[in-house]
Amino acid sequence: MGEAPIDLTTIARENGGEFSSPDVFAAIEGTKMPRAHGVSEMPVWGEVIGPVSDDPFEDSPARDAITLLTEYILTIQRD
Repeated sequence: MGEAPIDLTTIARENGGEFSSPDVFAAIEGTKMPRAHGVSEMPVWGEVIGPVSDDPFEDSPARDAITLLTEYILTIQRD
């Protein structure tokens, strides 16, 4: 049995009231963060959805999907 998932509604509260969209985007995308040792139950969504270009002006369905997820997570934040 793995670790319990984090509560996505408390990200801002746990970061001093600040919701960092770039940090959440990077966490969802997952390909630029070091992997933990062992098996992770959370997939690397950047690999599942498709590659995200480093060029922010390049069209990318993966970037669009991860941006929408990031924006949704922002809307569910609780104090």
